[in-house]
Amino acid sequence: MLFEQAGGRIVRAVVDSMDFDHATLCEGSPLLRAQLRSGETLMGRRALVCAGALTCWQRLLPSDAGHLRLESKVVTQEVVRVAVGEADLARLAAMPCMVFKFGSAPFGTATGFDSCYVLPPVPYPAEPGQKETHFLKIGHGAWFECPLTGPEAARSWMSGEAGANVRDGVGASEALCGMLEDLFPGLLGRAREVVVDRCMWDVTPGMRPFVDVLPGGHVGVCGGGNGFAAKSSDELGRVAALMMIGDLEDTGWSYDIPRETFTAVFAPSDEVGNESLG
Repeated sequence: MLFEQAGGRIVRAVVDSMDFDHATLCEGSPLLRAQLRSGETLMGRRALVCAGALTCWQRLLPSDAGHLRLESKVVTQEVVRVAVGEADLARLAAMPCMVFKFGSAPFGTATGFDSCYVLPPVPYPAEPGQKETHFLKIGHGAWFECPLTGPEAARSWMSGEAGANVRDGVGASEALCGMLEDLFPGLLGRAREVVVDRCMWDVTPGMRPFVDVLPGGHVGVCGGGNGFAAKSSDELGRVAALMMIGDLEDTGWSYDIPRETFTAVFAPSDEVGNESLG
C-alpha cells in the first residue's frame, strides 16, 4: 500500500478510546493516546477519525471540554448481493455506481419504498483454492431504516439476533429483490448465489458528510456517510486527507467545495458511553 511505501505502519486493531496525554508534551502540546483493545497504546501528534457509525458511541473525539459526539443517528440497512456469471459480468462491465430515486419526495423523507442504490459487480475474496466471485449489490433507502440506540442494539442487529426490517408487511430483502428484478430483468434467475447482508450507517441532520477538524487542531473527523459512502468513500477520504495535510502544512483548505459544506455539528451533550461494539 502507498501508506506503507511512504514509511507508515498499519496496525490492525480495535481502538477503544482516544484521549490527550497531558503528561507527554510535544512542542508544548499534549500528545494523543489511542488505547487499543489489545492493551497496546499508540501515541501521536494528530489523528484522523474515520470510524463510520461507531464514531457516535466510542470515545474517539477528545477535546478540552471532554469527548465530543457528532450530531448524527445510526440506522439499520439490509442489502442483497447477487453473484453474477461470466456473461452478466461482461454485459455489466461498464456499469457505474447508481442511485435510483422514484417519485418526488426528497431523500430521507420517504413516503414509500422509493429509492435504492446499486453497485456494479465487484470481486469478493474467495476461500483458498477457490475462484473469487463477483457480486452486484443493491441496498434500500430510508423506508426500511430503523434507528439503533447504542452498541448493544447494533451488536444484536449485526449478529442477526434482531429481526429483519419489515414495513407494511413487506421485508426489506424481499422488496430489494423485487426492485432488482424490475431494474435488471432476469438477473436474479441467472444468479449463482443470492446473499442477504446487514450493515448500518450514520445519518446527519443535513444529509451531508462531516469532514472537519476539532477545536485545538489535533483531531480530524470524517463521518456521516448518510448511506452514500458506498460510491463516494474514496473521495471523502481524499477530502479528509487534504484537510489534514493543509492544517499540518498551514496551507489551508484546498478542495474545490467550500470547507463550510463539511462543517461538523456536535450533539449538545459531550457524554459518550464507554461500551464498545465488540
